[in-house]
Amino acid sequence: KFGILDIKIRSEIPITKKHIHMVFTIDASGSMSDKCSDGRTKMDHIHHTLENMLRIFHENKECNISVHIQSFDTIVKTIITDVPDIRKSDIEYLIQLSQQIRPNDSTNIELALEKATIEISNYHAINPEHEIVHIFLTDGDITYGSNDYDLLLELVPKNCTNIFIGYGIDHDSQLLSHLSKQKGNEYRFIDALEKAGLVYGEVIHGLLYKAIEDVTLTAISGELYDYQANTWVT
Repeated sequence: KFGILDIKIRSEIPITKKHIHMVFTIDASGSMSDKCSDGRTKMDHIHHTLENMLRIFHENKECNISVHIQSFDTIVKTIITDVPDIRKSDIEYLIQLSQQIRPNDSTNIELALEKATIEISNYHAINPEHEIVHIFLTDGDITYGSNDYDLLLELVPKNCTNIFIGYGIDHDSQLLSHLSKQKGNEYRFIDALEKAGLVYGEVIHGLLYKAIEDVTLTAISGELYDYQANTWVT
């Protein structure tokens, strides 16, 4: 017999009081210059999304959010760093910096993960009580560096929540699904870039209004379907 376990959470969840450190790793390879159906490039959509997210963080006076943004192609560039509290920062200057990300060269996910791990490890060592969220955004397949799924999985940053977001039907969905298989991580897919705001809205809401975390479901005299591993477990 099969069934669906429907867990309902109370509707009014208070906003988190934790300090959240947001780390963005953004694909700036040449394919980000491709145009979408609305005539704007993929990078135009990224700029728009980043601006909206930064403004939301800046305007939210109840949460202390710090930000680090890096872009990657065959090298990794730090775009925004040393922002301990975005509420007290010059938001127009931060947006201006984020707009400087430009498409160039090939896609090296191996290097991007290595650099993200270094950044997150260093931050966690200094601020072990802070929650760290790493958003990794890419639109295509690996064209430079290692494409060994298991090797890349080992490079995924620890001590944080990793959210992998794939843009368009041409991205490597199997890779991003594999990279997100560790507990607490997520993989999301955006088929139309115009809908990116909806996904980021869900991500932000999930971070700021978290009801429960580190949950374990145990089935007695039954099994639960693990959709990531495609297996039945207890």
